[in-house]
Amino acid sequence: MQLASFTVSNFRSITAAKKVPLTNYSVLVGANNEGKSNILHALALGMEAIEGFKHSVIRDRLGRIRSARPTLLGSRARYRWSHDFPISKQVRSSKDQCIEISFEFKLSDTEIEAFQSEIGSKLNGTLPVLVRLSRDDQEVIILKQGPGGAALNKNTNKIADFVSRNVRFEYIPAIRTSESAEDVISSLLSKELDRLENNNEYKEALSDRLRMGLQISAFVIHDVYVDTTDARPHGRDRAEDEALSDRSHRCRMGTDRAFAAPLFQAWTQAVG
Repeated sequence: MQLASFTVSNFRSITAAKKVPLTNYSVLVGANNEGKSNILHALALGMEAIEGFKHSVIRDRLGRIRSARPTLLGSRARYRWSHDFPISKQVRSSKDQCIEISFEFKLSDTEIEAFQSEIGSKLNGTLPVLVRLSRDDQEVIILKQGPGGAALNKNTNKIADFVSRNVRFEYIPAIRTSESAEDVISSLLSKELDRLENNNEYKEALSDRLRMGLQISAFVIHDVYVDTTDARPHGRDRAEDEALSDRSHRCRMGTDRAFAAPLFQAWTQAVG
């Protein structure tokens, strides 16, 4: 999935909408204090909202999306409306005091087929996604115009989840402290582990390895039992020891067939 362009409005020094077209390699050039860093910060903020959308999805027992409540609280981007929304506009009493960051994604042929199969609608041209950030709320919205737009707009949560699972974005600041560099590396590792945990091939290989390990263990475990020591505290006779031994019933759990096999069976049922 390729980002074809993005537009920023009402973010810090950017009060009017600014559209930035992108290619495989894009360079921002401008004088100091012209808003280059703010454009990049807005791009990172919006993409983080999209990437994190999949973690906010609430599904029913059949796997269908019931609702989604995306949030940037505690994110590495550290979004704060009072700091990121233009100060000159904060004094106005308007209900539309929102930061808006819109994206246009270009899907590959394979992604278009997967989109149609999962969403149930055809996609003509690019896929527009709008991230809207207010003081207390965050929205990820699909705003597709033209033929088929109405059907796509009704499936906003499903489409946002699809994009969230298929997009990949890494933001590495040019100027960073040792602490922020550690945060960047930690974020990269977390994303890779998250992708690995959702990789079906990895999960199948892991299950096979675990099953093999438990099968081997079934031949290693022969007897498991608990016994009491012959040493007796001062003042306690053998009869008391025998009574204590009877209470502990010298627990013998049998051979591998009585212990390891049920354990392996229970585990295979748990992992499916």
